[in-house]
Amino acid sequence: MQIILDPGETRHVKLKIYNCKNEPFEITTADYEMIRVYNKEIIASGHAAILDHVLDVVISPPESGTYLLKYTYVIGDETLVDVVEVKVL
Repeated sequence: MQIILDPGETRHVKLKIYNCKNEPFEITTADYEMIRVYNKEIIASGHAAILDHVLDVVISPPESGTYLLKYTYVIGDETLVDVVEVKVL
């Protein structure tokens, strides 16, 4: 997944989590890090809001470039990671 933003833009990035077996599940914790690609610097981090099966983070990249928005969340006894590429033109 890739998101393209304009410089200075602030946006909610929501990630919907699915269960491929269609079984009920609960996300117990969720964190995020926004990492600048070219030097691996962590620009922002914190807790993602959990809205049922949706993880919500508000981002505002500081300048043009490519970033990785990394979600780390827990379901049951599993820790899962999803990454969204963010480009600021």
